[in-house]
Amino acid sequence: MKIVQRISGVVLKILDIAAIILMITMVIFLLIQLIARGVFRYGFFWTEETAKISLIMLAYVGAATTSVNGKHVNVTIFEDSLKGRLARNVVYTVQQLIAIVFLIMVVIFSVPALEIASKSVTTNTQINTAIIYAIIPISCVIMILGHLMKIVFTFIPAKPEDGMNTVGEIKEANK
Repeated sequence: MKIVQRISGVVLKILDIAAIILMITMVIFLLIQLIARGVFRYGFFWTEETAKISLIMLAYVGAATTSVNGKHVNVTIFEDSLKGRLARNVVYTVQQLIAIVFLIMVVIFSVPALEIASKSVTTNTQINTAIIYAIIPISCVIMILGHLMKIVFTFIPAKPEDGMNTVGEIKEANK
């Protein structure tokens, strides 16, 4: 259990750093464009495209982060209406498995798309588009691992000494 928590903690740190870098990159490039157009009446051709790429990657990094730490929005009306912890845990697990199946399908269909995307480059920055779209299967694999951790933490009782700091504080200390 502690190994899984440490791994998820490291993954969360990496995702947080990636999100910070992408956000700073986006803001800096947009500021450069704003100042260049406002002050010098000349815009750089690459700043807007680079900011868009950063925003796309930031969305997928954010999705992976919320999946690993369990802080994403949930509609739990059905789950909450069930009596008994076992019934809620089974429904929760089925929900996680459905999400995993969806994410596996996204990975399966995105790999051939990467091959197609590798044959083109972006208009202004000449970046191979496969590099940009690679974030999709990478983030989906991280999300799959996050959902698997949620399943594990659903059935393994949390202990106070575990230090709970991931997957929704171990599903709110197993309710």
